[in-house]
Amino acid sequence: MDAARESGGVSLIGEDTDQSYLAPALVAASVVKQIDAIVYHAVENEMDGRFTPGREVWTLQNGGTGLFVSPRFEEYAGLAAGWQERAIAAENDYLKTAAL
Repeated sequence: MDAARESGGVSLIGEDTDQSYLAPALVAASVVKQIDAIVYHAVENEMDGRFTPGREVWTLQNGGTGLFVSPRFEEYAGLAAGWQERAIAAENDYLKTAAL
């Protein structure tokens, strides 16, 4: 963040959670993990008697991850929607070849 501040004209993308609070004028968006939705899903399945242990892969397509655009950069919110289909396709291609 210090390097971005010093160079000027640079925006950052945070990771895992909304990180715009760290540098509100610099962090335009954050790639977030939707841990709350994933836990809700597991608890709901357990309560309905449908829970099965094992590995699950959570992605952009099934709501496990997403892109949060900082309110200070709302003019870019439309870009996130436009890139989502391409990001999902790239993620699917990667998952086909990744050793999970």
